[in-house]
Amino acid sequence: MHLIQTLDAGVLELRLNRPERLNALTLDLARELLGAVRAGVANPAVRVILLSGEGRAFCAGKDRDDPATEAFVDTLQALASALVHAPQPVVTAVQGWVVGAGLELMINGDLAVAARGARFMLPEVHVGLFGTGGVAALLPRLVGLQKAKGLLMLGQELTAADAERCGLVWQVVDDDALLMQAREIAQRLAGADPSLLADVKRLVHREQLGDFDAALARESDVHRRLEPGAAGAAIRPREIDHLVLRVIDLERMLRFYCDVLGCTVQRRQDAIGLVQLRAGRSLIDLVPVDGQLGRAGGAPPGRQGRNLDHFCLRVEPFDETAIRHQLSAHGAEAGPTERRYGAEGEGPSIYLTDPEGNVVELKGPPDDRAADHPVPVC
Repeated sequence: MHLIQTLDAGVLELRLNRPERLNALTLDLARELLGAVRAGVANPAVRVILLSGEGRAFCAGKDRDDPATEAFVDTLQALASALVHAPQPVVTAVQGWVVGAGLELMINGDLAVAARGARFMLPEVHVGLFGTGGVAALLPRLVGLQKAKGLLMLGQELTAADAERCGLVWQVVDDDALLMQAREIAQRLAGADPSLLADVKRLVHREQLGDFDAALARESDVHRRLEPGAAGAAIRPREIDHLVLRVIDLERMLRFYCDVLGCTVQRRQDAIGLVQLRAGRSLIDLVPVDGQLGRAGGAPPGRQGRNLDHFCLRVEPFDETAIRHQLSAHGAEAGPTERRYGAEGEGPSIYLTDPEGNVVELKGPPDDRAADHPVPVC
């Protein structure tokens, strides 16, 4: 359970619970948090929302191992809108690293309480990204225009004392007093007139933020321009899913890739001549040239024969109509869409050839049929 929810005396506490990953956000966790916020907003028993994080960090931003997708950005923007427009006050209790999307989540709330050891940073620009959560609208209102531009452009780390001094957080307390103080503030707010607090929040936001949802939309536009392949956005390679090597001596190649390079055998289909090795998130497929698949590839590896059968790019999203339209516009011929096995399981794929005859496979996300349907080709 990556999100712990408790409701006590009108205070809904939503606690990020991925301490082993410093509570870094995945798409699934962001969606779960969004759903919990929306449910809390709609619940008349909820008078205050309190955001916190389990372990030694509030939130270290986006999880690097989770795919960077448009859906993730859309979910963060929807979460920001839900928190900013919530009639209930939102209190955040932050400790340790408060980075990127974690900092942006913090300022989506109304009052932030920080542990003395907290550290704040917005590093997105230095990894080719842009902030989310309406940071371009919220941050200048909190810390001033020049300070906001410096934090966004330079990615400078701030201490908790720095954050309190410039207005990024409401209060700094000793680390071991963080939750006690944040919950005390939340309880004080829960005891006030909810309609009056809602009016305070609504009017302050109207004067200071203007059309906040329009600011979110402008941020999303920047993200779309920055996405890989944005000029031809129908095909966005995420990583190499797998490559296929045609081999003469299968056992020798297995010893090399497993014993020397540390790969492991994931699947073996001797009937068709295919061994699939796990190499981190990707696969290396070994196809003996004298097997069923190998014979279809022509001469054995050598001066007159290829040892690379094809390589596969994992693309996301996989919109077949848009992909085929883009390929056709560039004169690239593509085969039919079929379901094939890849590094993540079975899913849709399209074969095509590059200008020099190399075979490239475009692979979509796995589907639910992967466990039930054996796949005869790679």
